[in-house]
Amino acid sequence: MRVFAKSFLAVVAAVFFLTSCGGGSPVFGCVDTTVAMLKEAKGLNFDQEKMKSLEEKYKGKMDKCEKLGEGKSDDDKKKMEEEMKACGSYKEIEALTKEMMESMMKGLGDEMKDNMEAPSEEPSEEPTEEEKPADDHSGDNH
Repeated sequence: MRVFAKSFLAVVAAVFFLTSCGGGSPVFGCVDTTVAMLKEAKGLNFDQEKMKSLEEKYKGKMDKCEKLGEGKSDDDKKKMEEEMKACGSYKEIEALTKEMMESMMKGLGDEMKDNMEAPSEEPSEEPTEEEKPADDHSGDNH
């Protein structure tokens, strides 16, 4: 799940930055792609194999979305971001992302809780042979 979490966050960050809903905007399709991808991902319960397949399915479209920001000035990128935020689908992307992040965090929390509750192999309080002090028989008069 951790591998997917990293790639999921990277994709979401790139898409948030690059999508928009302007009528003739070349990035208009990125919003639809993002919504579709997030809806599909939501139902996969972070299954690594299924997530990998989903990433492959949308790879071409996502690559195109990411490339739209290449070579743009900071001002142009800011305009793209403002256009994206004005889009009605932006709210759906936010809601889906929030829901998935909460689910992922809950899953990580449950995983950590399970790891803490699992019996651990704590070291014995008895020293090992290597840790025991050497017997000093110099004071013995045998």
